[in-house]
Amino acid sequence: MPQYVAPRSRHTLRNRIFDADLRVASMWFYTDLLGATETTSLDTVVDQVENCFEIASDLGAEVVVMTPVDSLPQYMSEKGREKFRRIVEELVPLARSYKLTIGLESGRSQGTFCTPQAVAKLVREVSRPELTVVPDFEAWRIATKDLPPTDVERQDTASPMPAELPLFKECLPLARLVHAKLLRLDESGEEPHFPIAEMMSAIRSSERPHIINIEYEGWIPDIDPHLDCIEETRRCVQLIKRHLAA
Repeated sequence: MPQYVAPRSRHTLRNRIFDADLRVASMWFYTDLLGATETTSLDTVVDQVENCFEIASDLGAEVVVMTPVDSLPQYMSEKGREKFRRIVEELVPLARSYKLTIGLESGRSQGTFCTPQAVAKLVREVSRPELTVVPDFEAWRIATKDLPPTDVERQDTASPMPAELPLFKECLPLARLVHAKLLRLDESGEEPHFPIAEMMSAIRSSERPHIINIEYEGWIPDIDPHLDCIEETRRCVQLIKRHLAA
């Protein structure tokens, strides 16, 4: 939020968070690292990301989430993957200096940089504790009659197939944070658009503790803008807690 850019304003926000007995587990910065490097320079991008790290650290966040973007057709190849890896390798020591973990979100089952397979491979190659996968439930979304499987941000592309469940389990040892995106709950409080029971079972069985970031996205015009998003978010929290306690 622009009003919290200045350090003094962030101090005010931090106090409000503390007074509400809350904490900031993660912050999200939607950043096209490869595209930004191509249009400016690597040094410029590192400076901009450091500003993000400063804000996150100032608010006590543990994880900074960034989403790989398939934005440059000329780099949809091994050349692009190598360049993207070099950018990430520049950011890892910076994250370490701020005592932060970088989370690369994998929210789609198709693409070059944004798939769970691609992100998991990159995290293994770099092999630093500061670099992690953020598996997004969206990549495992099931096609249903009530909601089209096409991603709301890319409605002009072909509907992706959901990623295989074993891939979700494969990502968990490489993850610090899991992005539990939820779209529409039924009358019983369940979410039929994702294999929730299986995914939550995998999280419960994981040897690594995870932060679960719950995002209710049913408020958007494409789904249920008429519903009370606060009430639906409360139901989503109840759903996740119920499965964690199973």
